[in-house]
Amino acid sequence: MQLKQIARDALLRPLQAVSGIVERRHTLPILANVLLEQKNGHLNVTATDLEMQITAVSELAGKEGQSTTVGARKLQDLLRALPDDASLNLDVAGSKMTVRAGRSRFNLQTLPAADYPRISLGAEQLQTLSLPQRDFRALLRLAEFAMAHRTSATT
Repeated sequence: MQLKQIARDALLRPLQAVSGIVERRHTLPILANVLLEQKNGHLNVTATDLEMQITAVSELAGKEGQSTTVGARKLQDLLRALPDDASLNLDVAGSKMTVRAGRSRFNLQTLPAADYPRISLGAEQLQTLSLPQRDFRALLRLAEFAMAHRTSATT
């Protein structure tokens, strides 16, 4: 996978949109990664926790059909540390992704895209629901008493 001269935000925005479901503690190492796929002039960024899957799309031209996985948190932290107007070059060779921005160069470990778990549904199983935001919010309020509360212990 090669992406040349892309804006930092063109990669950071879709990454931020999906990285919320990436678990810090996981049973499978690949679940800490996001899947980066180039299709039809777009870059698809996918994350899953095996219960749900989220894909965000960014318009980035590159070689079609190329894909890899990379650590979501590490890539996100790296992109956030770069200046807002940074221009990136991404190059994947073997099990390593090299990110270049200006004089900076970072190497990140990758895992094969073929090993990334995907949730797929047949066309007959897809359903769409449309409702106003205020109605959706009211429905969530009715169920919030049953939602888990996260607590973090500091040591």
